[in-house]
Amino acid sequence: MSISPDVVRSWIHQAQTWIDLGKLNEAHDLLKHTEDVVLHSLENSQESERQVLLAETYNNQACYYNKCNKPKLAASLLTQAIQLQIKANANSVTLAKTNLNLAAALSLLGRHEDSLNHAMQALNLLTRGEENDEAIETIAIAHHSFATQNEHLGRLGDAVLHYRLALDQLKRLSWLHPLMSYLEEALQDAENRNTSIAMFVSERQSLRERARVGHRIRPTPLPSWVPSSTKQILPSKVPVPYKAPFSARRSVSPRRKKNRLAKLKPQNLTLDYESIGLPDISKGTNKINRTNMYNIN
Repeated sequence: MSISPDVVRSWIHQAQTWIDLGKLNEAHDLLKHTEDVVLHSLENSQESERQVLLAETYNNQACYYNKCNKPKLAASLLTQAIQLQIKANANSVTLAKTNLNLAAALSLLGRHEDSLNHAMQALNLLTRGEENDEAIETIAIAHHSFATQNEHLGRLGDAVLHYRLALDQLKRLSWLHPLMSYLEEALQDAENRNTSIAMFVSERQSLRERARVGHRIRPTPLPSWVPSSTKQILPSKVPVPYKAPFSARRSVSPRRKKNRLAKLKPQNLTLDYESIGLPDISKGTNKINRTNMYNIN
């Protein structure tokens, strides 16, 4: 019995309607029957027409498997559908829709980079085709898919951009698309999260800058033999709290102090005796306590 391609297309359309209504068992049986008919009962049809009908059948079967939470089977069928459509020289809108279905299946598998690539392929195909309502709607869906995958990958700036582009495309249609309200909510949510992240990053950078300035190397406290009138030049304008000498902060027994001093090496200090008014101990007059020349911290 010969079956016309128009009958097969009506079966495919009916199966898609049942999938949308949730009648998955009826849709599955009809699609299996359609696949068998396309493969074995369309002898009088051209090969390109059979390839297009088989690709449409695989597309609908992939929608069924996505509904059944089997995205791996859906991705396999959609890959075959794309190969068939390329061989049959299908139009750009049809091939773009199959790429978008494959992008959705790969997203469910967590392969967001691959999904992003197929959404990009769909956009490239649509920019070279005609501009009618079907093409404009598909372009909007492609931008939506692109934005969604960028959200999964944490690229909120790109997601916001493509949500806006998707809305701009839907506004070109002569009728109100049901995806419009969803896209507006998704755009608002992505903008809010992008703003929050930008504020968080800015605050973290500010805190890091404060910490970097606050942890600069502090100047060494002046030795006890330097007059208090001597001014100490700080490396920055950040106020540095004075750190008292060790002897003023904690009482140390003479024996422990002697042991600590024995481990230290004298600093290489060049003293200008005339400017600071200290006696020249190298001449052997007016000896001062040598331990005061050590910086004990």
